[in-house]
Amino acid sequence: MLEITDCKSLISRFQAAKLSTRSILIYGFLRFCGLRISELAKIKLSQINHEKLILTDKKHITVPPILLSVIPKTNHEFIIESNSKPLSIRRIQQILKETCKIAKIAENNARELRAHYLKEQTAKNPLRPALKSIRKKKESTDQEILTFGRSITNKRDRLIFLILKETGCTPKELTLLTRKNLIGSKIFFPKTTKLNERYVAISESLYQLLKSYSTQKKSDNSLISSRETPMSTRRISQLFSFYSKRSGISISPRLLRNHVIRKTIEEGRPLDCLGIRHITIYSHGALACKRS
Repeated sequence: MLEITDCKSLISRFQAAKLSTRSILIYGFLRFCGLRISELAKIKLSQINHEKLILTDKKHITVPPILLSVIPKTNHEFIIESNSKPLSIRRIQQILKETCKIAKIAENNARELRAHYLKEQTAKNPLRPALKSIRKKKESTDQEILTFGRSITNKRDRLIFLILKETGCTPKELTLLTRKNLIGSKIFFPKTTKLNERYVAISESLYQLLKSYSTQKKSDNSLISSRETPMSTRRISQLFSFYSKRSGISISPRLLRNHVIRKTIEEGRPLDCLGIRHITIYSHGALACKRS
């Protein structure tokens, strides 16, 4: 089974196998434009302007010119249609599998084709533009985080916010912390299914707050919860939703972790302090972290 690496070889191979124009367009738009089948089924000819496919006001995709040349010049409304009606998602999936079987192509699943497209786009985009994308779409500024923190008046809730802000830990890791994990001016995060174990240094002010708060608690089962049972991740999310409404700034534990990741990369520090070994930043701003 072969793998198609460029649009020109795709068209040549499909034409040699005497496959239809519809088959070429289905595979081409899925593989080289990263479309989902649900998006492909609804694409109209009017959405293509020069070499751009306009999906929404903010989402424009570049279409290879050689793929555009395959589109028949007709009065049809949809790019992929039958009897002037768009094909169903199920029918497109059937055609894709039949096409890949005839052309002997390894990738015969729409998700695999999209994943391959996103991987190529990630390789083409350098780290800095991706970080700018995160800052605009996914991250909050330092001032917004500072304003959000000032709206937290409860001592326990403020500790939760400061731990997440300084260590970049996940809510799940936070709920598992006990008094034993506070070792000097560092917090020990044990290994989880997704993250490596690590020691993270904290500021002197946070250390004193944690030390004071932990000595006042009766239970040692949790560093931040005063009850016998640890606080749930859902409760942490609810707290952030409450303070987001109070401050008028939308902040979540995930955004705080992304903020710490961005700061770590910009300052040139190793990602080990976040429990990860490798990070992929996609062009659309999403983060994909791996521990090995």
